[in-house]
Amino acid sequence: MFQMEGLVSSSFCVEVQYDKDTRTFSLSGPVGQVNAAIDSIHNNLHQLANQESKLKEAKDLYAKTVWHWIYKDTACVGYQLKAYSELPNFTIERAYCDGKDRLELVTTAGKQYCVDLRTLVEYPATNKGDKVHLIRKELIKGVFAFLF
Repeated sequence: MFQMEGLVSSSFCVEVQYDKDTRTFSLSGPVGQVNAAIDSIHNNLHQLANQESKLKEAKDLYAKTVWHWIYKDTACVGYQLKAYSELPNFTIERAYCDGKDRLELVTTAGKQYCVDLRTLVEYPATNKGDKVHLIRKELIKGVFAFLF
């Protein structure tokens, strides 16, 4: 869950120790460097908390609304729906709910895709002709009540 690696840049001339039991940091070194390292730790922990919050929101949203792209399967001679994973789904849904016309998605491999929310298509940023259509599905989970 918690990783010390990369929490403080190696450019700071400080020694950092973390006590997992008490959840405290100990820093030693020149005062200016210690203060800068403290600021860096605070900023990195804040970013980590925001990232964890976004991941939780994405997971919660995925249980309610899922975006798909339509894939033409030549082997089956038909179309299939391919669901976006949680984070891209979250990004698309937020843009859709905010009334945005377009957004850009970047894969973990660095490939960029454009999503046009007016026409509900996605295409690689380098090839507008390679379009796939999008579908938004709301997953409704309700409780049925019978009134007598």
